[in-house]
Amino acid sequence: MTCPVANVKPTECQVPLKIICYNCSQKLDVSEVAPFTKIQCPVCEVPIIVPKPFGNLLLEENLGEGTLTQVYRAMDITLDREIAVKVLKKEFVDADLSQAFINEARSSSAINHPSIIPIYSCGEMEDKPYIIMQYMEGLSLKHKLKKGILLPIPDICRYFSEAAAGLEFAGVQGVSHGNIKPSNIFLDMDANIKVGDFGLTRIIETSQPLYQNNTLSPLVTLEMSYYLSPEQISTGKHDLTSDIFSFGATLYHVLTGSPPYTRDSAIENIRAHFEGPPKPPVELRSDVPEELNKLIIDMLSIYPSNRPRSFREVQDCLTKITSSINISEKKDDASARDVERPLIERKIPSIRQVAFQEEQVKRTNRGKTQQPIVVRDADDSTEADRDGVDKTPAGILEEEGHSILYSLLYYVPIVIIVLSLILFIAHTRNIPIYNRTLRPYVEKILGIESQSDASESTPLKVKPLQK
Repeated sequence: MTCPVANVKPTECQVPLKIICYNCSQKLDVSEVAPFTKIQCPVCEVPIIVPKPFGNLLLEENLGEGTLTQVYRAMDITLDREIAVKVLKKEFVDADLSQAFINEARSSSAINHPSIIPIYSCGEMEDKPYIIMQYMEGLSLKHKLKKGILLPIPDICRYFSEAAAGLEFAGVQGVSHGNIKPSNIFLDMDANIKVGDFGLTRIIETSQPLYQNNTLSPLVTLEMSYYLSPEQISTGKHDLTSDIFSFGATLYHVLTGSPPYTRDSAIENIRAHFEGPPKPPVELRSDVPEELNKLIIDMLSIYPSNRPRSFREVQDCLTKITSSINISEKKDDASARDVERPLIERKIPSIRQVAFQEEQVKRTNRGKTQQPIVVRDADDSTEADRDGVDKTPAGILEEEGHSILYSLLYYVPIVIIVLSLILFIAHTRNIPIYNRTLRPYVEKILGIESQSDASESTPLKVKPLQK
C-alpha cells in the first residue's frame, strides 16, 4: 500500500497526523508518510515537507548535524512559534551524558546577551535529551563560506566584533564555549551575529589527550580539526585561551576562504598544528589590513601567553580596525569625487564686470556685424580671454574709467527724471517751503512771471459795502 498524497510507502505512526496546506488551507492526512518527505498538495500542487511529531513540537526540517546533536527546524504548537531543536544523538544517550547535556543547557540559558542565541527550554522526549532555542533564519557563517564568495572586510570585522562581545560576556558568567567554528556563528535576518552551542563539548570532555601516540580520538571530526587549539589537542580540556585560538582560526577561515590548516584528514590537520604557524592571511588576501593580519597571527600562536588576554581585547582591536577602514574609504571616495568632478565655485558677475565685458565686445566688433553679447562669470573665462585683458596699471585704470562712464550714463538720466518729477509736483501744489526757496529760481530759469510780483502790480478790486 502506498500513500495517495506522496506516493511513498507508509511508515508506522502511533497517532494520526493531519496537516493543513499553507497555500490553499486544504487538510491533508499524512499519517502514513515518512517524516521530512517532500510532497505536493493535491489541490494547489505547492511543495510541503511532512513534519515529525515531537511532543508539543512539529519537527519540520532536518537542518544538519554536529558532533553530538541533530538540529531541526520546528514549530512550537503551543506558542505558534518557529524554533530550532537540538536533539542528542543516539550513540551519546546514556544516563550520565543525558543529565550532563541538560545541565549544560540550563547553565547556558542563564546567559542573556544580544550576541548569544537564547535557549527557551530543554528536556527529554522519547528518551532523547533536547534543547529548544531561537531559530536563525540567516543561517550560519558556514553557509556563507559554501557560496565561495569572500565577505567584505568591514562586515567581517563587525561580525567578529559582535561575536567577541558575546563570548566576553559569557566568560564573565563563567561559561566558555569549547567549540567555536563557522557553523556555530549565526546571522539573523537583520545581519546581526549570534553565537550558539555554548558548553556542549564539555559533556564529553576528558582528561585524556585528543591526539596521542599517533592516534586521534574518534570525537575529533575533520571540521573540528581545523579550529582546535594545540593545548586542547594535548590535554583534552579547553579554557579561555583555547577559545581565543579557535576564534582566530574561524576568523582566518571566513576572511581568506580557507582554514589555517588544510590537510586531507583530521589527523594530518592535528599534526600540522605543531609543525609551525599557518600562512599569514595577507598572503591569501592582499587587501587584509596589517593590524588585522597581526591580530590573527597573535590569536593563532602556539603559545597561549602570546595570544590576546581576553575577548574584550580582541573586540577593541576589531572595532579600531573597522573605524580605520571606514575613515580610509571615506577619504578615497572624497578623492575620487574631486578627480571626477572638480569643485567650481560660481560667482555672480558684478556690474563692473558686466560693463567691462560689454565694452570689450564692442571694441572687438567695431565695423563688424553686431553679434549677441554673451556675459560670462569671471571664473568661466578661458585662458585666451584672460590673456586678452591688460593687467598692467594703465590697463586697470582704463577698466576703472569705463566702469565710471557706464555708471554715469546709466544713473544720471534716472536722477534727472526723478528730480524733475519732484519739482513739478512742488510747483503745482504750491508747497510753502518750495515757494520760499526754489520757486523764484525755477520761474526765472523758465521765464515765468512770479505770482508774487503779479499780486504787487495788480491791485485787488474790492467792492464797497452798501449802506
